[in-house]
Amino acid sequence: MVSWAQWLLVGVLIGLLLVNFVVVPSAMIFRREGSIGSMEPTVQIGDVFLIEKLSWKFGLSPLQPGDVIAFNQPRKLYKRLIALGGQSVEIKDCYVYVDGQPLKSNQFNHPHHPDPQRRCYYNAGRMQPDVELVIPEGHYFVLGDNSAVSFDPKRQSRIASMDSRFAEVGFVKQENVYGRIFLRIWPPWRWGVP
Repeated sequence: MVSWAQWLLVGVLIGLLLVNFVVVPSAMIFRREGSIGSMEPTVQIGDVFLIEKLSWKFGLSPLQPGDVIAFNQPRKLYKRLIALGGQSVEIKDCYVYVDGQPLKSNQFNHPHHPDPQRRCYYNAGRMQPDVELVIPEGHYFVLGDNSAVSFDPKRQSRIASMDSRFAEVGFVKQENVYGRIFLRIWPPWRWGVP
């Protein structure tokens, strides 16, 4: 026989799961972002994600470079976290350098990436050749995986990815981050961590 306390515990656990995760279709994210393609091929139209909202806020699983984060600055966007406050960033020869070291893991674009669409990060906006930016404490530096261009359906034209290279987004304030894209749950053949 199940007691009322056991039912209460199950209800609390289900409530915590619902509060911690939000299911978000990529089409909603694309509509919010206003540009399609800035995170391709990692995120494609039709992908559905779980966005994890709590563990990193409590220090249980801090945000790390390589995570795809969801934030609201200047509107709801999602991008790849590249650098944390206090670190320096430079884009040179298709690599992003953080504190003078090139990012070479396959979470980041680089000339030897197995996916040909992710073989380069590009200078644009305030990230020009030989410019090194220092990220202020309490902020993040983010880039789209398709850092060359994306498509703006409103303008019917290609635009640069809205990310930290441009003043419209700039350095992302920690308090403006509302989640980490945790798991792609749809379509089934693309299941996994983005």
